[in-house]
Amino acid sequence: MDTTQLIRNISGKTGYNLLDSKAFLDCFVEIIQESVDRRESIKIANFGTLDFSTVKERTVKNFKNLGEDKVFPSVETVFFRLSKKLKERLKDT
Repeated sequence: MDTTQLIRNISGKTGYNLLDSKAFLDCFVEIIQESVDRRESIKIANFGTLDFSTVKERTVKNFKNLGEDKVFPSVETVFFRLSKKLKERLKDT
């Protein structure tokens, strides 16, 4: 589903016109982006949680240059964890 389809679905379910539905979606995405910038966890009931994790620095063998190890620095990443209800719903389908 793309953005246009999502806006149409919001409009159909809420009864709002397409412009209001687009404004709602734009505002929602902006709030999520601002929360991510502040590194805040975002919990949406019956849907899931957007959270942060740090992947530790790691060293791997470089298979192109066998004598050389390659170091990947630690990075902060965003991950999404499904809610229990959504997991159960996916299992049922």
